[in-house]
Amino acid sequence: MNKKAEYAIITSFKKEDRDLSFFSYYYSLSRFFIKTLLYKLLNNKEKYIKYHLCFDELKNSKGHKIIGHPTTLLNLFASFKKTKTPYTYNKITKYTKYLLVLWTDKEEMKKIENLKFSRGGIKKVITFPRAAKFDYDWQYLIPTYDCVDYTLAHSPWVIEHYREKTPAEYMYKVKDWISGIEHTYFDNKIHNNIICYYKRIPFSQELEDFIKSLNINCTNIIYQSYNLYEWYEALKKADFVIYIQDYIETFGMAHAECWAHNRPAVVKFNENKYGGRTVPYLCDKNGQYYHNFDELKAIITEYKNDPKKFLNKFRPLEFMQNTLSLEKSLKIITDLCEEKEK
Repeated sequence: MNKKAEYAIITSFKKEDRDLSFFSYYYSLSRFFIKTLLYKLLNNKEKYIKYHLCFDELKNSKGHKIIGHPTTLLNLFASFKKTKTPYTYNKITKYTKYLLVLWTDKEEMKKIENLKFSRGGIKKVITFPRAAKFDYDWQYLIPTYDCVDYTLAHSPWVIEHYREKTPAEYMYKVKDWISGIEHTYFDNKIHNNIICYYKRIPFSQELEDFIKSLNINCTNIIYQSYNLYEWYEALKKADFVIYIQDYIETFGMAHAECWAHNRPAVVKFNENKYGGRTVPYLCDKNGQYYHNFDELKAIITEYKNDPKKFLNKFRPLEFMQNTLSLEKSLKIITDLCEEKEK
């Protein structure tokens, strides 16, 4: 962090939510490490998972408290670090020109208005996906604030949701943004295991029976019925993931996490009225669509006949590093900040 930075990442205006000090940071790491080890030795799986996740987030964020949407926040930290771009976190100085707002409500928006129009010095305010703290629908009204220069959405077709709920004269502010994640979990082993990921659709015994009839192991994941630790552990032991849903659904970051583990995604194809597809960034490098059960069975059979040949068709990790790169996501931000006033 650099106190003379022009960029400020804002998730809170409370002093206690700023960066941890050097000693506080390492003291926190030591406490998490000891507690995690203790719960592991005591075989207390529930508490071990809880502390393992907290320790991992704190370590990855280099002492920053995780507030708001964690993936977006960690992406920003990583982007600024990789490109050596100075920034402050939850702290505004006389050098601050650009506010990147990740977590706010209507009261805090008043503070942002005051910072930009009364204090002066703030040139651009950009809000990020999931910036609305308590009211999900309020995010569509954020672009209507005069102090907000741009609102970043999850993907190009998510912008169409704004088009239905945001007054047309403010739509020029809504842009799409790519949020990448770490690429540190992959291996090149054949595991003979498939994950079936269900979201708001009944579990299919027929699908599980078919997979097992080919002597392939099957792990079922039900949306909101697992934690991040269990999901990552399942990805480590799987060769690819089948995503099953009955309408347009991005699954949040579940696809990106799958690709970061170098696992291709096999996704049920759906299309909305705007032409948006289930996965905005799915391509032949990181997976494929299926339209019906027969197509899905053919894909699974192809994998069974020659797992190595099937998996070698895809390059999900390469896709994550090149297309969803940290540099590209930061460039979107800096280009908007440096754009001339309209």
